[in-house]
Amino acid sequence: MAEIKKAKNLGEWLDMRLGTNKLVKVLMTEYWIPKNINFLWAMGVILLTLFGVLVVSGIFLLMYYKPDAKMAFDSVNFTIMQEVAYGWLWRHMHATAASMIFVIIYIHMFVGIYYGSYKKGREMIWISGMILFVVFSAEAFSGYMLPWGQMSYWAAAVITNLFGGIPFIGADVVEWIRGNYVVADSTLTRFFMLHVFLLPIAIILLVGVHFYSLRIPHVNNQEGEEIDFELEEKKFIEGKKKNLKSFLFGRYSCPKIFLWFAHSWSFSFTWCVTTMILRWILSTLKGPTALKRRLIFTLNGISYGAMKS
Repeated sequence: MAEIKKAKNLGEWLDMRLGTNKLVKVLMTEYWIPKNINFLWAMGVILLTLFGVLVVSGIFLLMYYKPDAKMAFDSVNFTIMQEVAYGWLWRHMHATAASMIFVIIYIHMFVGIYYGSYKKGREMIWISGMILFVVFSAEAFSGYMLPWGQMSYWAAAVITNLFGGIPFIGADVVEWIRGNYVVADSTLTRFFMLHVFLLPIAIILLVGVHFYSLRIPHVNNQEGEEIDFELEEKKFIEGKKKNLKSFLFGRYSCPKIFLWFAHSWSFSFTWCVTTMILRWILSTLKGPTALKRRLIFTLNGISYGAMKS
């Protein structure tokens, strides 16, 4: 066992027992990033931020949601949206982040396809990313069911019926998923468990695998150039920094990624917040649902044009 000395601070105490400094160096401060990249390489960081928003807002919603077929609808549309202070805000934050996360996933996916980031030893990055996409889709569907309105109910009926097409065991699989012969209270509680426990844990583990799979092949660049990162590190140690084709993530890339995010996505964030506020205002007004939807689309277009100009 390694010698345990008196620690000067909490960080040193943890490092002697868990090797945290080495872990941070391996995954962050001494991780090399190519210089020839743009703001599109920040999509992963944005996705991680949006997932954090979903977790935090989901915890607040979980405090008041009732996973019961008779109480779920009222707990969402009356308790959370009307009675709980700022409940409407947390719900719209959760819904908007869930929508935006798929927009960013598609951008992230097509960037990988366009720049060939799935080739030349990066197959595990692509495979883990696609598994994450499937699990996120399941998470979104299970969350869509929780308000337990008409759309939620019939979506559950249609999607679970798809498993009935499996030869020989289809009917048994459908009954097992639903917990009943028909979509009922047992179906809601099962999908509630998936949404708040099982699938989030799977997502967290897969995110860890996805980031770890970047460690050996490293991040791709715009030209698809093969960079010898060990040689880059050797040049850096020798002080030959002018000829480097990459830089250390911890020292240089964090500020750059932040600037890319602030410059390129502040508009998107502002648009999302504006849309969220408009949705809440219109949801509190009385009137035909179709008219409200048209007003939302119109106001979204106006806000988009105003911010774009």
